[in-house]
Amino acid sequence: MGIGSALNIALMGLKSTQSGLEVTAGNVANAGSTGYSRRVQTTSAQVALGETIGVKADVVKRELNLYVQKQWRTSAASAEYATIRADALDRLDQMIGGPNNVNSLDSVFNGFKQAMETLATSPEDRASRIEAAAAAETVATRLRSLSTDVQTLRQDAETSISADVAEANNLLQQISKLDSQVVALGAGNQSTAGVMDQRDAAIDSLAKLMDIRVEEQDFGAVAIYTGAGQLLFDDRAATLSFDERGGVSPQSTWSLDPDERSLGTVTLTGLGSDGVDLFASGAFRTGSIAAHKQLRDETLVAAQAQLDELAEKLTFALGNRNDPGTAVTDDLGREGFSVDLSNFAEGSTLSVRYTVDGETRSVTFVGTKDGVTPDPDFTADPNDTVIGIDSTQSIDDIMAAIAGAMPDVAAEVDGTTLSVFDDGPDGGTSIGEARASIPSPSLQSGDATLPLFIDTGTADGFYSGFNEGRSQKAGYAQRIALNPEVKADPAYLVKMAADTPASDNTRPRTMVDAFTSLTFTFSPDTGVGSISSPFSGSTEQFIRQIVSTQGSAAENAKAVKEGQDIVTANLADRYDGSREVDLDNEMAQLIELQTAYQANARVLAAAREMLNSLMQI
Repeated sequence: MGIGSALNIALMGLKSTQSGLEVTAGNVANAGSTGYSRRVQTTSAQVALGETIGVKADVVKRELNLYVQKQWRTSAASAEYATIRADALDRLDQMIGGPNNVNSLDSVFNGFKQAMETLATSPEDRASRIEAAAAAETVATRLRSLSTDVQTLRQDAETSISADVAEANNLLQQISKLDSQVVALGAGNQSTAGVMDQRDAAIDSLAKLMDIRVEEQDFGAVAIYTGAGQLLFDDRAATLSFDERGGVSPQSTWSLDPDERSLGTVTLTGLGSDGVDLFASGAFRTGSIAAHKQLRDETLVAAQAQLDELAEKLTFALGNRNDPGTAVTDDLGREGFSVDLSNFAEGSTLSVRYTVDGETRSVTFVGTKDGVTPDPDFTADPNDTVIGIDSTQSIDDIMAAIAGAMPDVAAEVDGTTLSVFDDGPDGGTSIGEARASIPSPSLQSGDATLPLFIDTGTADGFYSGFNEGRSQKAGYAQRIALNPEVKADPAYLVKMAADTPASDNTRPRTMVDAFTSLTFTFSPDTGVGSISSPFSGSTEQFIRQIVSTQGSAAENAKAVKEGQDIVTANLADRYDGSREVDLDNEMAQLIELQTAYQANARVLAAAREMLNSLMQI
């Protein structure tokens, strides 16, 4: 090897070592910096004609475990989803049944029950009447307040989706710019480590908003897809849009049909996916956007359904004449039930359950105007056949219409009493039950029932469950109010008629019994019970179920969050550990590079001495 070759090799070694020292110094300076990945520079021998002619510093690269990075992004989306749900469900639980909340559902209803029991003990006491009316008003006020709170949470979710979509678009634009820089630097054989760190930080933030899949492309570029496969970025970014709606109400729903939808949805445009509804396609399964949608369209909708169902059944328990049917047997030995259908009006119901040759059938007749038939899910029983009966016709015609709708059942009419019978001891038909629920027509109808609560959303304030051809239930908890006549004169809580004695406790006792003992079947839309086995019980029992359901949901969500946090934290440690700077290792690397630098410097010094000697000769 000539002196010139030695000089060249030493100079290349100095240059390579100097580059390594700069990389190591950068690692030391950025130790602990958020999002910084340790830089690594390798060297490669320069060979010509089979001989080594020097050393070359390769392009600086990052030290990072890409597999752990992918796992962390998936887990981060799940953690964000779990956190948002746990926080919202905890707030909902505290509002509805928090043990330290004096305004919780069970506390308010217990206060109402106690006030009514006190009134039943001393019905003539004016103070007890006033207190009972005030307790009833507190119930209505609390239901309205809770309903408003639930809709506020839904509005917050709607707003949060809008903010998340805006942030996602911003991140996609950042990723697009950084991705272009990565490709450009790579093409120029320059280090892309710093820009890739910035791009990863943006992708990590995007992963918290939605579940994504990142695929490596040529020249260091990436392509990003939703978890369901829709392309979000490939060389350029697609655009997400959200048509946010203001004033979310109990009637606000999301639907696949744009004409029926009254809540915002996320659509994707660009990259060949113009106008794709990402909510409809199920693109968001975890992450912040998915959590807010689930709360807005499912969890909080069920919470509102619970409040509406409670408000309705409470109104029916206290304000309807609930006739369970009387067992009767006629002269032919046929058995069945009789019910009183007097005052059968819009919203009144008659339910008959019977068996024909071993097949059980259930029919519910609903009083409507012009015989409009309610939706099949008007009742909680999935096997129910719902039939509308024109309540504006005469009672005789109503009776005839009901009897004609059950050809397998013998029916007899006596004034306003309808009796349904089987076909005798040897027949194949049997009657299981016949019961009616008819709203009380006035405050002093002579019945123990009392229209204590009204619907402020109707012209006459009357709540029967079905009004003007549609169900009244949706949002009723937000409209329920104490009957203003009862508020003005609490004596109505006792006086069933004008001549009812002041000491008669029939009405308050009946209302207490109805609240605690009268059995209803509650809609599975509330999340209490199931479609195949809906919950049946008293209004008081349903309140306990609501509190229990919300408490369990909050605890489960908290447990899921805590478990997911542990998984995500462990992956975060592995993710950060795969790219963190170890100062001890860097110091060792620094010493090694310094040694190499000194060795190359000695070669240069030796070559210089040799050249000087030659020049002197």
